[in-house]
Amino acid sequence: MPSGSQMALSHPVAEALLAAHLDRLLLASGISIVVGAGLALRPEPVRIGGGMTVGWALVNILIALPGKLNPGVSDPMNLRDVLAVNCGLNVAYIAVAITLMILGKPRAKSAGAAVLVQGLILFVLDAVLFGQIVRQWAEVSRPG
Repeated sequence: MPSGSQMALSHPVAEALLAAHLDRLLLASGISIVVGAGLALRPEPVRIGGGMTVGWALVNILIALPGKLNPGVSDPMNLRDVLAVNCGLNVAYIAVAITLMILGKPRAKSAGAAVLVQGLILFVLDAVLFGQIVRQWAEVSRPG
């Protein structure tokens, strides 16, 4: 029998957590498309932020759809590691966005605002799933 440190989060649990995460990502992306499209109809520089918002949402959909259409988690701990990297990248997006908003010209400020919102959304979604996986792993790894 494996020791607590060798036990792994079960694949069905990880798959269910990932499926819920992808649902939240698709919902956020749908909302972003609606809001971004509305902003894209506004005059410059707001239009730039709207277009950026729609663009991020479309990329997120392209990332989420394959996972929804072909579900499965081959290694829950690898998923945890990927999410940790994603959280770091999201912080980098947020930092770049803040820099654009502080130092940029109006168009860059608008793009920065869009990146800030999307970076925050992605950070929260990824951090929630990361936390869920870590908590589930801790439960199955607990001795006794």
